Parts: sequence; C-alpha cells; structure tokens
Amino acid sequence: DLFYLNVAEHLPLTLSVDSCENLIVKPAMTYLSHEGPMSPSMIELFESAHSAILSVLSCPQHSPLTIKLTPFYIVKLFESFPHQISPRQFRVAFKTVMEIVSPPFPIAAMEPQLSETLLEMLRSSLPTASTAPLPPTPDTLSRNGEAAEDEVPLSAQSALVMTLIDSLPFLPLPLVEEWLAITAQAMNEIADPRLRAPVKDRFWDVLVNGEM
Repeated sequence: DLFYLNVAEHLPLTLSVDSCENLIVKPAMTYLSHEGPMSPSMIELFESAHSAILSVLSCPQHSPLTIKLTPFYIVKLFESFPHQISPRQFRVAFKTVMEIVSPPFPIAAMEPQLSETLLEMLRSSLPTASTAPLPPTPDTLSRNGEAAEDEVPLSAQSALVMTLIDSLPFLPLPLVEEWLAITAQAMNEIADPRLRAPVKDRFWDVLVNGEM
C-alpha cells in the first residue's frame, strides 16, 4: 500500500479526473479516515496518503474534483491535528490547499468564496484550541527531529495562528486588509509570551521577506 501511494503521488497530471478519484483519492482517504493507533508503518501510510491527495488537488485540470474534495479534506485535516500530525505537516497541507483555491489557479474563478471559507474554518477553530504546549506527535517522532520548525514551542492555538499567517500571501487582494487585522488580533490572544514569540516572528517574516 505504501508503494502504491508513493507511486500514485506522481501520476495525477497524466490521469483523468475520474481515474484520479477512483485510483488515488479513494484509497488515500481510507488511510486519512484511520482512527486506530498510529504505529510507525501507519504513520508512513498516513503521510503518503496526505501527499497523494495534495498532488491531485494541485493539478489545475482536476478543478471539479478539487471543489468537491477540498471541504472534506480540510475537515479530515482538522480532525487529525494535533494528535496524528505535527504542526509542520498541518501547516504545509493547509497552505498548499489555500494556494490551490486562490488566484491565479482556475478554481478561484469557479469558486471565489472557497479561500475565505477555509480561513473561516481555521478561525472558528481558534477559540476551542488548546493553549498548552504540544508534546512531540507520532509524525514528529517519525522525522527524527529533522524539521527545525518542530523544535519551536507551539500549542494547538499558536500553530493554528501560524497557519493563518502562512495563508495570507495567497489571499485575493480585497481580503488582505481584513485578514491582516484578524491575524494580528488572533496573534495577540496567545497569552503565553513563549508561544507568542515565534508566531510574531513568522508574522513579521511574511510581511518583509517578499512572500506578500
């Protein structure tokens, strides 16, 4: 199964929409819906399933499938965080989807409200997100500490705000000012200075490093 998912990740560009849904999305979703213990082999399958789904979503010619799949995938992403995936993986997945549904991708013209809908889902998760520092997740441990960002102290709340910051460069221009203010407010609501500091650093980084 792991070999299948790793190969499937490279094929969406050459497959039809129906073939992508039947041969990649449906098998991958089986693993994203897993609710049992996360053994080392299951962690690998879980990560490969995410990569396969994101590979399909990233293909502009599969926009009809992306429109149908994106809300369901984002729900699964939120259900997996923070117990099955690390802040790093959550941020990468959410940022990738935000880029796909924003200009200049064709889906932005087909469903112009989708990018803000995803941000509202993220925003609505903040009030109930834990403010306690996160322990290492199975996903983090499987990477043997290779990702520097995983060493930054984060809570579920601060990781979600970090994800919101990552999404800002992909917003349609009319939404930027409003969501900059929302992001700044969310950042200031992180009570622990130790957890707020890396979020502030990332916010300033996005503003000045050219991403915007």
